[in-house]
Amino acid sequence: MTYTKTIINSNSLRLLAACSLLFNAAVSFAAHPLISDDTGTQGEGRQQLELSWDRINEDSEGVNRRSLDMVWSLGLSDAVDVSIFVPYTHLSHRRVESTKGIGDGSVNIKWRFLGRDSFSMAATYSLGLLNGDEDEGLGDEELLSFANLVAQKQWQSWQWLVNAGWQYQHQSDSRFRDHTWQLSSAVLYQSSAQWTWVADIGYRQNPIAARSNAAAVMVVGVIYHLSPELDLDVGYHKGLNKADKSERIGLGLAIRW
Repeated sequence: MTYTKTIINSNSLRLLAACSLLFNAAVSFAAHPLISDDTGTQGEGRQQLELSWDRINEDSEGVNRRSLDMVWSLGLSDAVDVSIFVPYTHLSHRRVESTKGIGDGSVNIKWRFLGRDSFSMAATYSLGLLNGDEDEGLGDEELLSFANLVAQKQWQSWQWLVNAGWQYQHQSDSRFRDHTWQLSSAVLYQSSAQWTWVADIGYRQNPIAARSNAAAVMVVGVIYHLSPELDLDVGYHKGLNKADKSERIGLGLAIRW
C-alpha cells in the first residue's frame, strides 16, 4: 500500500484533514446522522451501540474519506451517560489510495441537568483519544477537548435541538487556531411510530487561522425505528459555503439493551 506521506508532505496532509473533518471529531457522539446532540440519556444501567458508515468527499481539496465509526454508551444514572467513540478511517487524496486504520477517538460524558415538562438541557464534554497515526493523517499529537451545551424542546411530534460548543486543541502549527466555536440547530419530526425525519444545520469557526469564514453544513435524513431497541438511519450532509465544500452520505445502526 502507498501511504499518504509518500504522496504529499505531512503539513499538507494535516491541512487536508482539517478541511475534510470540520464537523466530525467534536460531535461524533451525536446520534447519527445528526450533528446536533440531544438531551436524551440511556437510563441507569442501560447501554447503546451505534455503528455508522460515512463517505465524505471534499471537492476543493481532492480529499475522499470513508469512515466506519462505533459509539458505545452506558447510563451511569438516569441523567448521566458515558460513551466511547472509535473511528476506522480510509483517507485518500486525488483518488490515490493513501492510508487507513484506527483514527483518534474520544471519551464523552453527558449530564442532563434540567428537565421540565417539554423542555430540557444538558451539558456534554469530550476528551480525545490519541490512538490514530499522525504521520498517516489518522490522528494528532495534541489532545482535543470539546464542551457543548444542549437545549431541547418538544411539541407533540416535533423536537427542536440547539447546541453551542467550544473546542480546544493546542496547535504547534501557527496556521491553525487553538480554540474554535460551533453552533448547530436541528428539527426532528416523528410522522409515525416507525419514521422520524430530521433536518440539521451547523456552523463552525474555521480552524485555519487565516480564514475568517465559518464553515456551514446542512443535514437531512430519516430514522426508521424497527423497535424501541433498534434504529436504522440514512443521512446526507452538504457543505453550504466555500469554507466547507464537502458532500457526505452515511448509514447508521443503533442497538439498545
